[in-house]
Amino acid sequence: MCERANATLRDPHRCLLPKPIAGQTREREQRSLMPRAIYGQIWRRFIVVVLVLISFQTVAAEQDVLATADQLDAQVEHLYAAGKYDEALPRARQALSIREQRLGMDHPTTANSLNNLGLLYKAIGAHAEAKPLYEEALRIRVKLFGLDHPTTANSLNNLGMLYEAIGAYTQAEPLFQQALQIRGKALGPEDPATATSLNNLGMLYEAVGAYTQAEPLLQRALQTREKVLGPEHPATATTLNNLGLLYHSTGAYTQAEPLFQQALQIREKVLGPSHPLTAASLNNLAALYKVTGEYSHAEALYQQGLASLEHILGPEHPDTASSLSNLAGLYDATGDYAQAEALYQRALRIREKVFGPDHPTTASSLSNLALLYGTTGTYSLAEPLLQKVLAIHEKSLGPEHPKTAISLNNLAGLYHTTGLDEQAEPLLRRALAIQEQLLGPTHPATALSLSNLAILAWRQDRWADSVTYLQRAVSIRDTNTRRLLVQGNEARKRAYMVTLESSTQAVVSFTVAADHHVSAATTLGLETILQSKGRVLDVLTDTLTQLRNSLALEDQALLTSYQVATTKWATLNTRGPETLPIAQYRSQLADLQREVGALETQLSARSSRLRAQIEPITIQQVQRALPEKAVLLEWVYYF
Repeated sequence: MCERANATLRDPHRCLLPKPIAGQTREREQRSLMPRAIYGQIWRRFIVVVLVLISFQTVAAEQDVLATADQLDAQVEHLYAAGKYDEALPRARQALSIREQRLGMDHPTTANSLNNLGLLYKAIGAHAEAKPLYEEALRIRVKLFGLDHPTTANSLNNLGMLYEAIGAYTQAEPLFQQALQIRGKALGPEDPATATSLNNLGMLYEAVGAYTQAEPLLQRALQTREKVLGPEHPATATTLNNLGLLYHSTGAYTQAEPLFQQALQIREKVLGPSHPLTAASLNNLAALYKVTGEYSHAEALYQQGLASLEHILGPEHPDTASSLSNLAGLYDATGDYAQAEALYQRALRIREKVFGPDHPTTASSLSNLALLYGTTGTYSLAEPLLQKVLAIHEKSLGPEHPKTAISLNNLAGLYHTTGLDEQAEPLLRRALAIQEQLLGPTHPATALSLSNLAILAWRQDRWADSVTYLQRAVSIRDTNTRRLLVQGNEARKRAYMVTLESSTQAVVSFTVAADHHVSAATTLGLETILQSKGRVLDVLTDTLTQLRNSLALEDQALLTSYQVATTKWATLNTRGPETLPIAQYRSQLADLQREVGALETQLSARSSRLRAQIEPITIQQVQRALPEKAVLLEWVYYF
């Protein structure tokens, strides 16, 4: 879980309305026999008094209505904190309507209401509805306060967070940068709001894989919050948590652990053990222990976090369902299938009740349960669940959505396992077509579908087809590996290489079996071995750092640009579009690919050593590098 500051309903710049005027009384009409002139003066005076009193009553009525809007705000804030967004939305709409009618469209409090309603829509994933509200709030604030006001920075920050939520990172970045610049200039470099901007920009860079840019920003935010707010402030804990998430993402687990532990200690002490943020820290630390294989520690923390959420939010809250799924996933990974099944089923019941039976979130629980049944060989239970998941994704997301492709792949895998290859193949072909069209030809999911088709063809003795599929899958994997290893610390690179061991051994096993049928299989197997060995050696010797130190300053700057662009490409390519519109995702990926290609061309022209580092490893390259009459022997252990 990743938290963001400034995502609160109560905006820091609120307009305080004047109190109703008190102490005015209405005079009684008096009959008089005075001369007409004098009587007329009294009548005019009476009209003035009545009109003034009516205006006072009007002001009081206005204040009553506006007080109702304030009361609605308080209710919205409470419901938002409790996760009851559907109940909060009509109240937020009513508060906005009151202020638009009574105060006008260009009032600062109207901007606050627009902001609050936008936050609610963002919370339920209605990003299209949230965007115009945030934009209107920003327009009002720019008009009233100017471009360099901290309140304007708040709107820039919120709009940036919305763009980040939908994966529009290139649009979010300048908004976060502008908010940081405004706050730094108007409030100073050590103001808590400036630290918030540092934190948010740092987490944006973490999201796009620009880890070297993210780390110093998060460290500055942490230093500011520790100095200004204190080492035990909840905001300090948030930055400790986020810096821990950064190190977790890069595989620097030993650096992440103490940060997660410190954030947890602060939250337990300051917020108490029964607080959602404390539960989030428990979850993050548990996830770290799970990935490092410390399952007993992970289990205890997951259980504690689950108990906390059940107590705070109730046993049927969506966050409770997520916690149940996390714990179930741990049991699934450790082979405790009975406990995993019970928890998956509980999470499924909650999501069916909260989101309905045909919601994508419900489909996630169905998929988890089905894959568990597949692992345990209970195929008759797995099949209808996977079919239902596919139907939900086709209906709710469309027949050509990345999640639909995953559903097709999972169902095909089940059919393949049970020997129903004729039913599996059309599903795999359809999944591959979706992934190539939407995610692109270099996405890991595309490689997975190609590998699955290769295995299917292998079992049917279609050797040529199998080699063709596998050649493409191996090429995709090597491209992604080369670019993922361009940046990051040694621990992250080593952790990534470990994930490739099983697939490398599977390719070698296949090529040995296919060697007698297709000559290209031998070349594929040897290249896979050499590529894997070369990447491992690069990691162990930190080849890129050595190369950097030998380059001229101009070339070092070019290599840095290459590392940044390549990391952005690799992160976007690996993660896929997520909530980003497909067309925008493909456009961003193509732009980054062109940038990476241009930088590779420049680097290759400047240095033969860099060219060798960038280009893929082939048999022909190795043969050219060998001395005349020399032989290279490679010993490979495979299963």
